[in-house]
Amino acid sequence: MKELNWIQKKILIFEVTFGSYSGDWWERGIVYMLAITVIWVLSFNLLRFALVLYNRVLT
Repeated sequence: MKELNWIQKKILIFEVTFGSYSGDWWERGIVYMLAITVIWVLSFNLLRFALVLYNRVLT
């Protein structure tokens, strides 16, 4: 068996954790889209919070 690099290991851990390794390609696509959406929303809100906090400290 081939040695997995760091990114491949993280993808495998993600697939095993959420059970997407046993699904079809379209089911994995839905899980990936949901995960990307959650990450985007969290990142957007954290950035917005950081900017509001930064503006309050400066003014």
